[in-house]
Amino acid sequence: MKKVSLAQTTLVFGIAAGVIIGVPSFLSRLDISNRTGVILVNGRIEGTEVAIGTKLPGRVARVLVHEGQEVRAGTLLVELETTDLQAALEQAQANVNQAQHNLDNAKEQVCRAESQLAKSEIGLGLVRLQTKLSIQQALAAVREAEAAVDQARAMRDKVKTEFEHADKLQRANAASDLEYTFARNGLEAQEAGLRMAQLRLEQARDAHKIAESRVSEIKMQEHDVAVMKSTVRQAKAGVGIAQAQLAAAKASERICQIQLKDTQIVAPCDGMVVSRVAEPGEVVSAGSTVLVLVDFDQLYLKGFLPNQQYSQVKLGDPARIFLDAFPDTIFDARVTKINQQAEFTPKTVDTPQQRVKMVFGLELRVDNSSRLFRPGMPADAVIKVDPQAEWCEPNDLR
Repeated sequence: MKKVSLAQTTLVFGIAAGVIIGVPSFLSRLDISNRTGVILVNGRIEGTEVAIGTKLPGRVARVLVHEGQEVRAGTLLVELETTDLQAALEQAQANVNQAQHNLDNAKEQVCRAESQLAKSEIGLGLVRLQTKLSIQQALAAVREAEAAVDQARAMRDKVKTEFEHADKLQRANAASDLEYTFARNGLEAQEAGLRMAQLRLEQARDAHKIAESRVSEIKMQEHDVAVMKSTVRQAKAGVGIAQAQLAAAKASERICQIQLKDTQIVAPCDGMVVSRVAEPGEVVSAGSTVLVLVDFDQLYLKGFLPNQQYSQVKLGDPARIFLDAFPDTIFDARVTKINQQAEFTPKTVDTPQQRVKMVFGLELRVDNSSRLFRPGMPADAVIKVDPQAEWCEPNDLR
């Protein structure tokens, strides 16, 4: 009998053990691939790339992150030089201060003009009242003087008649000299009284004319009041202009502040830096990309379907993703994209035999709120194309 060495025996048992161990694994994977209602997909985790650009042209001062670095939303990524913008902001702030000073002066002018207008209106009111009273009093004095003249004339006419009668009697020696003298003295007294009443009437009329002449003063003061009102309107218009200038200066200041803020470029989302496009010292134009991030909230499994399975999968089909890093965790996903044109399998697929096959690319969108997924992770997925089919467990894929 031929002897078998210990090494040969060990080799035989090793091969047998490998076959025994490998067959179930192969059969398990073959069983999954052949199951009705589920499709196995392999691929890598990819994500939506976000090009981080600048709103302003300028020189890059600092780039604070490196490729492959994970960042949170709001993290400062890039800073642009701010010397020119800082000078513009200081100028804008000076313009705001000057505009505020001009507005304060304009408001003071309005206050002064309104105060003068109020005084002028009060003075005009007093002049109107005094003039009205003066005219009324002068007119009353004229009426009174006219009545006095009429009364004095009537008395004079009466006494004159009596004197003429006494004169006739005296000529006819029918009256004494004393009676004649008394009648003549009475007539002279009444004529003197009439002249005095007429003089007072003239004085009253002169006073009335003087009182009425003050109406022209009223018109002059009314003109002055109208001028003051125009001055107030102009002063208020000046306030409006100053307010507009202040608003424009503040708007310029806000623009400078916003531009200064825009020199600090922050991450719009949680993600990973995949590319540094600009470096410190480089001059960039507005809208230029300086960094590229992969959005952690927009990750998906990029896989490929064989040609014969293309018709079985449709958008919205549920799926489960399994990561090598978390073998005991199942991640729910959904088919969100299926390419409409076939392609050769990309070189990232493991075997050369598989790379020459025609496949259709697809994407399985996953909820990455747990932040366990990272771009570039290899992953397996099972797509349920039949609602009645049973899900596979993670261990079935290994």
